[in-house]
Amino acid sequence: IYLVYSGGDDVLAIGPWSRVLDLALRLRKEFRRFTAGNRAWSLSAGVAVVHHKTPVLAAANEADELLKVSKTIPGAGFLPVPSDGEPRGSPTKDRITAFGVSMPWNGFEAAMASARRLLKWMQEGVVNTGKARRLLKYARMYREFQRTGDTRQFEYAPLLAYDISRNWQGIGAAFQEARVWAAGLGTPGSEEMEMLFFTCQYALLSARLQGEEDD
Repeated sequence: IYLVYSGGDDVLAIGPWSRVLDLALRLRKEFRRFTAGNRAWSLSAGVAVVHHKTPVLAAANEADELLKVSKTIPGAGFLPVPSDGEPRGSPTKDRITAFGVSMPWNGFEAAMASARRLLKWMQEGVVNTGKARRLLKYARMYREFQRTGDTRQFEYAPLLAYDISRNWQGIGAAFQEARVWAAGLGTPGSEEMEMLFFTCQYALLSARLQGEEDD
C-alpha cells in the first residue's frame, strides 16, 4: 500500500482494494485503542474500488466523495449509496462507505467476515458463481427497496426461496451451512441481507481476480 499523505486529520492511501479494506479496519481499531475507546472521537472512511488504469486523481476524488457520504449520510446501519428515499435520522459519522454501501464500523467488520465466508465457499465449490450472481441480483432488489421504498422489490424473497429449494442442494456440513445462511437472507430484518450487496461484490470480485491469476 502506498501512503500518499497522512497529516492533520486526513489519510490517503492507494493499493490493492482488498488490502485497503483491511487497512481501513486496522486503522479504525488502532484509532479506538489510541483514544481509549472514547466515543467523542470518531473515524470516517471512504474506499473507492476502481480499475487499475483509472488516473490517481480521479480515484482520490471518488474516495473523497465516499468519505463525505460517511460523514453526512443520515440514518444508522447499512445504507445504500446513493439513496433516493427519505432521510432516516441524523448523520452518525464513524462509518465507512465502499461498494455502494455505507455502514458503521462494527457492521463493516461483520460484512468483511460474511464476504470472506462466501468467498471460501466459492473457492471450495460449495457456492458457484451463478448462485453468487443471483444473490447479488436479490441484493440489488432489496437495495432498491431501501433506496426508493418500492415494495414491489420484495419479490426478491419468493425468488430467493424458490432458488434455494431448486438449486441449493449438496452433501456435507459446508453445503448445509451455506444453505441455512442463504435461507436466512429471506428473514425480515436480516442483517446478512442488509450487507449482502457488499458481501457479494467482495466475493465475486475476489474470485474473478484469483481466477485471472490462475490463468
